[in-house]
Amino acid sequence: MIIEVSSAAAGSTQDDLLAVPFFEGTAGPEPGPGAAEAARVMGADLTGMLARQGFRGRPGDAATFLVPNGGGPRRVVAIGAGRAADATTAAVRDAAQRAAALATGSVHAAATLGLLGQDRAGAVRAAAEGFLLGSYRVPRTGSQPVTGQQPVPPRTLTLLAGDAGGDGDLRDALARGVVTGQLASWVRDLVHAPAGTATPEMLAETIAARAVEHGAAARIWTAGELAREGFGGVVGVGQGSRNSPRLVEVTHAGPEGRPLAFAGKGITFDSGGLNLKRDPGEISWMRADMAGGAAVAAAVIGAAQLALPVPAVAVVPLAENMPGGGALRPGDVLTHRGGRTSEVVDTDSEGRLVVADALGYLAERSPAALIDVATLTDAAGLGPALWAATGTDQELMAEVLRAGEAAGEPGWPLPLPGAYRELLSSAAADLRNTPTQGPDSTVMAATFLREFTAGIPWVHIDNGSTAWLEHSTGLWPEGATGSPVRALLRFLEGRARP
Repeated sequence: MIIEVSSAAAGSTQDDLLAVPFFEGTAGPEPGPGAAEAARVMGADLTGMLARQGFRGRPGDAATFLVPNGGGPRRVVAIGAGRAADATTAAVRDAAQRAAALATGSVHAAATLGLLGQDRAGAVRAAAEGFLLGSYRVPRTGSQPVTGQQPVPPRTLTLLAGDAGGDGDLRDALARGVVTGQLASWVRDLVHAPAGTATPEMLAETIAARAVEHGAAARIWTAGELAREGFGGVVGVGQGSRNSPRLVEVTHAGPEGRPLAFAGKGITFDSGGLNLKRDPGEISWMRADMAGGAAVAAAVIGAAQLALPVPAVAVVPLAENMPGGGALRPGDVLTHRGGRTSEVVDTDSEGRLVVADALGYLAERSPAALIDVATLTDAAGLGPALWAATGTDQELMAEVLRAGEAAGEPGWPLPLPGAYRELLSSAAADLRNTPTQGPDSTVMAATFLREFTAGIPWVHIDNGSTAWLEHSTGLWPEGATGSPVRALLRFLEGRARP
């Protein structure tokens, strides 16, 4: 989709669809920007028609009207934007995402959602992101059509931004929104890719190719190199699969200085290893266990695309956790990058083993901050709307959480009690990969990872409940979401400001 910002008036362009917002009023829907022009194009009382249909202007309300006369859009889409006082960028993004679902079948669309609220640049960015998120389609192979398959989204979208249409700040905001939306779609593509195709080798090469295409540097580590360089966690987890492990490193140079370092779990398929997953509903989407790795790689690639003046590096260990004849066994001891050892109690707690290697490797560079993203557990109890975060530096934690809120991908902080460390004690190694007593959890996984951070300011993000939705919501379809790539890119943008 090609998106542009324009100062044209609503209804004056040759777009075949016009999307306009309506606010939630005390007595019914209240027209938002462009609604009067849409009513004039229709030659009808649009607000009255909506009210008679029960449309109140609440978030989630939507209605489509055909326009019989020529000379303007053939369809008008009314989108509920909530109360006018609540017209935040998050509300704009959600409204645009819903509008995109109704814009399918049109070739050229226009919208006035970028005129909502007081932050014009923020609204334009959010509208672009929302339309791209809502226009996403799962990649599909096959020769037969799917019954009820949605038609393709528009090829072009014009965001009508009033008198400020030519403003450079708006064009910069639009560019950032487009990059962010495209990266989220790319992450979703990677997560949806069948694990039989998206092997560690294929994913490493795909990530490296996109990195180089957009101005970042990339290096791929082979299984032999990982073994020689002490990445025992990655090698151990991947040793049961015929698809050998890889590690891909993506670097955005930026100015001189200590980089911002990201590690991401890249388990291309998680069978649970010899411990085996027993829930067929869960194992069916375990191709999504590399979502954290895809997100951190995309964030650093985005920093390169936007030429952000901040150095950043992402390391993604890629392995397939399978129960083959050479598979990792409960009771095995692994030596991680940096020399620490871990006793494997549960082979289905493998993500922390590969992320530990990545953290140990990144810590050698003494980065300014260390952030890892991994689908380690669903045990935070936060559901599909919030990822979990914990770590060792409260200022860094607050910064990451603010970035998530601004990006429309919020997280929630969890504690990290030092006393929990003894639950990971082992007689055979420096620590065990799961607790000796009590249930495993997000906090216990983070307690394990903390051992490999070398005292560097660190935040762990568990996106186990947000990276893949098992059921569709009013806003998101079932499947991959790209979470939390938008939050990570916002974090990098924040660090890039003086």
